[in-house]
Amino acid sequence: MARAARRTIARGEAVLLIGTDCPELTAARFCEAAAQLSEHEAVLHRAEDGGYPLLGLRAFDASLFEAMPWSTPAVADLTLARMHALQWCVWLGDTLHDIDEAADLAHLPAHLGHSGATE
Repeated sequence: MARAARRTIARGEAVLLIGTDCPELTAARFCEAAAQLSEHEAVLHRAEDGGYPLLGLRAFDASLFEAMPWSTPAVADLTLARMHALQWCVWLGDTLHDIDEAADLAHLPAHLGHSGATE
């Protein structure tokens, strides 16, 4: 993620980094996050489990990715703390549910056909 963000920002473009396990990331949420990058250095949608399914940047600092305790409930809070230490203006979107475990299927939108079974 750090390499992709650094390269894209070095070209003068903003970047949206997304997870692939969050069906609540809709086109409308992508558009809103991209629009917010015109006025903020960073945008973030937290995940209910403490991570983040979307991180948008128009500035880069390696500290956002270094020594990060990935896959723990501390990721979003630590990322935000590092952004605030950089004195970045940050926009926070909705807290979303990602699908990491069978129990998370309860948050799958109905149009994706979840029947309620967790087998």
